[in-house]
Amino acid sequence: MHSRTCAILTGLPALLPSSAFSAVADSTAVSSPPAISSTLLTGIIILWVVSVLFAWRHGRKHATPQNEPEAAPSAEALITLRDELEAKDKACLKASLEAQELRSLIDLAQVAIFRSSLDGSRFLFINKSCAQLLGYDSAENLTSTTTPITLHADPAIRDAMMDVLDKHGRVDNLELEFVDKRGNIHQALVTATLHKEEGYIQGAVMDISESKEAERLLRNSHTFLQTLLNALPTAVFFKDAEARYQLLNKAFEELLGQKAEDLLGKSVFDIAPRHLAEKYHEMDKTLLESRGPAIQQYEYQVQGDGGLRDVIFNKESMFDENGNLLGLVGVIFDITDRKRIENSLRRAEERYRALYMNAAEGIFTATADGRFVGVNPAMSQMFGYDSPANMTYKVTDMGTQVFADPQQLEILKKRLVGEKVVNRFEAQVIRRDGQQFWVAISSRGIFGLGDRLERFEGLVMDITAQKRSEEELAMMVVTDPLTSIANRIGMGQQLETMLRQAERSDCQIGLLFIDLDGFKPINDSFGHQTGDFLLQQVAKRLSQRLRGSDVAARVGGDEFAVLLWDVAGPAAVERLSRELLATLLDPYDCKVTVCTIGASIGGSIYPHHGRTANELLSAADSAMYEAKREGSQFSFAPLPATKE
Repeated sequence: MHSRTCAILTGLPALLPSSAFSAVADSTAVSSPPAISSTLLTGIIILWVVSVLFAWRHGRKHATPQNEPEAAPSAEALITLRDELEAKDKACLKASLEAQELRSLIDLAQVAIFRSSLDGSRFLFINKSCAQLLGYDSAENLTSTTTPITLHADPAIRDAMMDVLDKHGRVDNLELEFVDKRGNIHQALVTATLHKEEGYIQGAVMDISESKEAERLLRNSHTFLQTLLNALPTAVFFKDAEARYQLLNKAFEELLGQKAEDLLGKSVFDIAPRHLAEKYHEMDKTLLESRGPAIQQYEYQVQGDGGLRDVIFNKESMFDENGNLLGLVGVIFDITDRKRIENSLRRAEERYRALYMNAAEGIFTATADGRFVGVNPAMSQMFGYDSPANMTYKVTDMGTQVFADPQQLEILKKRLVGEKVVNRFEAQVIRRDGQQFWVAISSRGIFGLGDRLERFEGLVMDITAQKRSEEELAMMVVTDPLTSIANRIGMGQQLETMLRQAERSDCQIGLLFIDLDGFKPINDSFGHQTGDFLLQQVAKRLSQRLRGSDVAARVGGDEFAVLLWDVAGPAAVERLSRELLATLLDPYDCKVTVCTIGASIGGSIYPHHGRTANELLSAADSAMYEAKREGSQFSFAPLPATKE
């Protein structure tokens, strides 16, 4: 009897599925019932078989011939039991794999996904995007150090969100602010649902900080545009596709004698006498019904406070990149005074010559083949000639002797043929001594038989100072005023440009984040002037160590960044980073004292750490914080594992 029991126990592992002796995968965050492990099932079966055998043996011992105990389980019964266990084990394994796949898909989502307790005291689940959005390298680090309620910049907004959830069970696209690991405030849209009985809130968070910043920049751009338009002495306006005024400047208000609030959103029939409005409408209609960009110029009148004014309308239809009509833009030149002068000049040639000779703008008349017929003193002086006669004699080819690019003259003449009058044609021109400068030419064509251009004449204004101001303004937007290297905006633009070039040419790009260690004590002890001088020296050292194709930028108070174009690989980036680190660690002569600082450098490389600016910036930023923890070191963002 004992030998039979041992034989059954010895043969049991062969009857049970092999997977019953290995541990199952860790459970996931899926809300299905937890699977019973194969090991536990195996133990239950062994205990069951032993108990059955014990009962069988005990029954045999006390049985009478008339009352024999039941036979022990057969091998066939155990095989059937093994098959059932094996089927259940496979079902559990399949459920576990499906849960793991779902978790992987959630982690791949670009939007932050979370599940938290009702009181906001802990996270029940977050995906990788949520952790990265809040500045953490993993979900575990976030959940172990932070609670949902502490992430809200304004707790009152969370209270309001909870009120909506309690009332409706759901909140959609609620705008709020949250604080990341570094204390930066982000603006976000939250969509969440309440599961009160289960005791949790779950939802998704979309960071809209960049779009909010874009909106702010757009508002600033609109303010700048309106300010610039208001500075122009010429009336400027924009009408939408319905021919209603949407934008105008101060000169337009003054010309009509009406305020902007009384003009915007109105049509010509709302602001002008009927007989004038019908003409405006007819001309506008021609432009708005054009199948492509069209230009229109005509002379007419407007009704102002002082009565009728003679004007020239210059209009152009506008289309977006997809060919959709946006509206039309127009410039109105008040020519009332000019016409009065022309009438007076016809009556008195001397008065005309006086005006011509003493005009502040350059005035010229030229033949169609590019020879001056006449210029006024302002014109000759502007181009460095002793007198109008000297300029008329010396310049035999305007294309090569006046225009820096001869093609510009051809473009001007071509426009005159098509438009008859061209206003503010901007071009680079050449003084007699070879110096180049910018002018705006307003010209009209004089035509002979068959509308052949015979002559053209016009006004020339030196706009070099204006151009320089525009260029300086553009540089100010992308340049750090203290160090004269790129700022955060400039660095971002350069990085986007490099990424586009790298994608076309299959090049690698290195990105370094540099944070100065020990700068604040120097700044606090010796003053901001010393601190500023130190930052300037850091920028200078970085620039001197880089190639012409690389970019150094100051992206924050004592934070710098470096873009490395067409690097050989991670090893080259690390070598250059360590050279830069050694350069930055050398003492600085800060005039009042000798300054010594450290630097923590984090690096990433395209395309190893990402193919977008945000991916590279995030990788370099995380690596920089890792280097800072080690103290004045260089740290590379971990390279993704290569697929075998």
